[in-house]
Amino acid sequence: MTAKHYYLYRFFTSTTWQQISPANRRLFVAILLLHFILSGWFISRTYFTNDEYAYYGWAVRWVQGNQERVDPTDDSKTPIVAPALLPVVLKPWLQKDDDAHGYALLQAGRWMMYVFQLFGAVVMLLCCYRLWGGRKWVFPVVLYLFDPEVFSFGMLVGSDVPSMVLLFATCFAAWRYWQSNELRHWLWMSIFLSMAVVAKASMLYAIPLCMLLFVIAPKQAGYKRYAAWKRWWLLLFTVWLVVHVAYYFQHSFFPVAQLPQKSTAFQQLAAMLSSFGQWPVPLPYGFVSGFDLLKYNEQLGGGNGPIYSFLGVYFNETYFARGPVWYYYGFVFMYKWPLFAWGMLLLAVGLLFRNMGSWLYWRQRVFWWMPLLVYGLLLSFVNPFQIGMRHALLLFPFLYLLAGYAANWCWARYQKTTRLLLLLYTLSWVSYWPNMLSYTNELLWPKHLAYRKLFDSSISYGHAKPYLDRFLQLNPEYKRPTSIPAAGKFAIDLETVAAPLNAHGLQWLHTLKPPHAHYMHVVLLYEVTEADLQKTHSNVLGK
Repeated sequence: MTAKHYYLYRFFTSTTWQQISPANRRLFVAILLLHFILSGWFISRTYFTNDEYAYYGWAVRWVQGNQERVDPTDDSKTPIVAPALLPVVLKPWLQKDDDAHGYALLQAGRWMMYVFQLFGAVVMLLCCYRLWGGRKWVFPVVLYLFDPEVFSFGMLVGSDVPSMVLLFATCFAAWRYWQSNELRHWLWMSIFLSMAVVAKASMLYAIPLCMLLFVIAPKQAGYKRYAAWKRWWLLLFTVWLVVHVAYYFQHSFFPVAQLPQKSTAFQQLAAMLSSFGQWPVPLPYGFVSGFDLLKYNEQLGGGNGPIYSFLGVYFNETYFARGPVWYYYGFVFMYKWPLFAWGMLLLAVGLLFRNMGSWLYWRQRVFWWMPLLVYGLLLSFVNPFQIGMRHALLLFPFLYLLAGYAANWCWARYQKTTRLLLLLYTLSWVSYWPNMLSYTNELLWPKHLAYRKLFDSSISYGHAKPYLDRFLQLNPEYKRPTSIPAAGKFAIDLETVAAPLNAHGLQWLHTLKPPHAHYMHVVLLYEVTEADLQKTHSNVLGK
């Protein structure tokens, strides 16, 4: 084998994977197979969510070379969903004659998004095996894969899971470079970071985050590293190159005078740079326009209509036109994250602080806690689009490293108790099947009033239609309400009445009385009597 071939072999080979025993590999494959079967079952029964049409529509235009962002809601659409476009190639065989809107292609495209789930699971396995060895990878991998939020979004066409996986892979590769001083790990870190930047605008913060990681991490004795300026220029060049490749180099180096100016922020930027109007912008126009539209939608705030990309920040029966609301994600996490995971996380924090030792102890583990801290602060204090738990998926792999560490500790000392807790968590998980998107833990009760605490994609992501249709078919005594107040039994999807901005002509039902029950957590059931209507009429008249 020549030196060139050996280097290529080393670049694409994982030494950690080679150290994992065949028995552990078979167990990992079995877990993935179970997860894939359940994911496919789930996704085949899940109606298309709010953002999937826009993601897929823009991605189809992108693959055809038409990257223009037609609507304000195209702000965060990204080429990272490219795997979902494979069915477009198979369109003559997959798309039926009566499927004018391409539902079959989008449904097939969801299956292709599983590649990111698979990659995330592999990175979690390699990370845990490198940290702890043996079979201590099982708890973190299983808890991560079957987390209701990760599980639900894993096969949806969107950028939330890809950005989560790529951020985690970036930190893992950075940690391996710090450990081994092998340039291939730096190159992989640069590639993963570049793809993350393409996936989501907030991943730009990962560039200074990586720099911070290597500033804090202690220097490894005996390693002669490549010059820092060369490594960082290589990383920045890789990011720049991958962004250009992702947009086909289309409209790259456009003049400053042609900066997109939908938002006030970009209008001000263009005015500041007006003296340099002929200078080239070293980025693709499509990439830059996404940031302009993000600032435009931030400027608009939330609302209901064709020009708005989000309703606003609505939780705990309080409405904000835009974020950031600093306690939003803490509040949502309290109700959305499984109680088993909460218990393990709190235990892990206690164990770490009990054994934390010196500052050197934390510096050696900076690759796992610093991303949590940085992105936790960014989501809470910088992100204006606080519209669901899904944006906090970035934190999940790092949280499950901690939860898995504590679960291993419990299993070694209190096996019976751990088994009981896992059984209770499994029952909680199964009780939501197949509507895992609406999962909330046992702190949120009663479930038919969950919308009073949580809303947006944390509870309903526009996927309620088939559940409502099925309920009405099975229960003909229920009907859809109209804008005219009336007595009777009504069933309505949660999104229509739970948020005031969505209640098109149904404010009377929203304010009359709360629902008495739910169906699959996204269909609210009402029983309105004549007495209820009379009581409301009397209140209006002041009697």
